Amino acid sequence: MGFASRVSISLASCVWLLAIASPLAAQSGDTPPEAITLYAEAREHYGAGRYQDAAVALESALVLDPDSPTLVYNLARVYELLGQLDRALEHYERYQRLLPQQQAEEQNRADATIRRLQGAASSAEASVEAPVEVEPLRQLPGLVLVRENGVADDTFWVVLTAGAVFLAGGAAFGSLALLTRADADSYVLGRDGRSQGRNDLYSNATVFGGVADATLGLGGAAVVVAGLLYFAREHTVLRAPLRAAEGDEADQGSDGVVVEPDAGATLDGAYLGLRGAF
Repeated sequence: MGFASRVSISLASCVWLLAIASPLAAQSGDTPPEAITLYAEAREHYGAGRYQDAAVALESALVLDPDSPTLVYNLARVYELLGQLDRALEHYERYQRLLPQQQAEEQNRADATIRRLQGAASSAEASVEAPVEVEPLRQLPGLVLVRENGVADDTFWVVLTAGAVFLAGGAAFGSLALLTRADADSYVLGRDGRSQGRNDLYSNATVFGGVADATLGLGGAAVVVAGLLYFAREHTVLRAPLRAAEGDEADQGSDGVVVEPDAGATLDGAYLGLRGAF
């Protein structure tokens, strides 16, 4: 493979690295596994009526994932059950701030809860008794915990960055080798006819080419290792469950496909078959 081809491949690899860096960085912001473990512990305590222990676990999970609306909501709910209205109100208000503006219905529910607690807290007859109906903790609104391949941790980024550096270095040495060889090809012999200068240029071009090959090889290997580090490992993420729209669920099967017989007649003859909606 020529120097120009190697340089083109290395530059294309660098562009690919830049292309994948942004989405991978976004994925690295998933809920930390430690926070999910604490959330599971909180659910267990909550189900057993150990609300104080559930609050401790949720507080710890919230330290690891402070922008999780569900953790904030669940903690507000637990504090309400504990009768700690001030803390419950604080977390309900925080939950409302974390909600996207598009979730108008949930915003309204949160606002109604906040007004109810504000009224209870300001009333002289405010009670610290827990609500009669104890709802289960939310499973991270509209989302489910799933295990997926792809872990973009510090090790992944170090290896990927090293690969990018080696590829960039290989491209630089490859370009230098091409320029040096071009100088050697256009070298003008002196009056004495000696070609030592041209030979030195060819020798330097060979050295530069060898360094380019080595660095490009290391860079490619590092990229492959980074890919294995990312795709060969699993991480826990939150995903929306796949299901049909509520208005269509009654008319669709379990796989979301509607199939019914269809028959009719045209100028060319009659037909009989099936038609479906996916």
